[in-house]
Amino acid sequence: MTEKVCRLGEASLTSWSTRLLRWCFAISICGSIEVSRADDLAETAYLNFSHPLVVEVLSDIDRPELSQRARARLIHDYVRDAIPFGFSKPFYDMSASDVLRAGRGFSNNKATLFVALLRGAGIPARHRFVSLSSGVLTGLLGTGGPYLDHSLVEVSIDGRWVALDSFVLDRAFYTGAQALLGSDLGFGVRKGGSVDWDGVSPAFSQYHPDYVEFEFGVYTDIGTFYATADGVNNRLGFATTIAYALVIGDANEKIASIRTYGEQLLKEREHEQ
Repeated sequence: MTEKVCRLGEASLTSWSTRLLRWCFAISICGSIEVSRADDLAETAYLNFSHPLVVEVLSDIDRPELSQRARARLIHDYVRDAIPFGFSKPFYDMSASDVLRAGRGFSNNKATLFVALLRGAGIPARHRFVSLSSGVLTGLLGTGGPYLDHSLVEVSIDGRWVALDSFVLDRAFYTGAQALLGSDLGFGVRKGGSVDWDGVSPAFSQYHPDYVEFEFGVYTDIGTFYATADGVNNRLGFATTIAYALVIGDANEKIASIRTYGEQLLKEREHEQ
């Protein structure tokens, strides 16, 4: 697929046609059949799966004797819970090994790690970027605009591309955030989302077609996206880098508090069973 912007929600479209286009986009990413390319297994400076840290993680979690689907799920669950949701000062400009060193990440960081681990395991995977409502971060972090850049990961399972972002939020944080959510979006989650993936169906914790302004398309990695895409929301500059560094401490404190609440809820649910 060419790296082009498929704009949705133009002023000339009526509300019903906008919704129709959004759902057409949703259908296109939720289980498209397309032959994977060599690029979908390639290593890049960001997707550095030959780095010793990434190799070590793969040797610990991968089980080559299992099916591709089962192996992809193991990697998904590792990225979801071993790298808790949070923000680091490099923001999106982090390789897979950088994310492992940081020990936390938001959607684009964790997508980088997820794609790198999948490719390192020989499973085709790729980034697909969308412009998502910044309302998803209400209560945690201001983004300075109505939309933010969000990476879905598409995994090729049995010749079928499956899109997901269910790996973004660790289970404890997700549980606490969902309990606090009083609207459709906020605290890093959306109503009706999921952090579970069966290895077959699309699964999303943040993405929903109703909250997408437009699709950027498939890009090689996060670096290529910000270097070449038009109309991005969160490209780093001098001022934005300073502003981001000033607010992530408070955001991470809120996230930690919500995670603690979620851990308590999970324990209570265990005792009730």
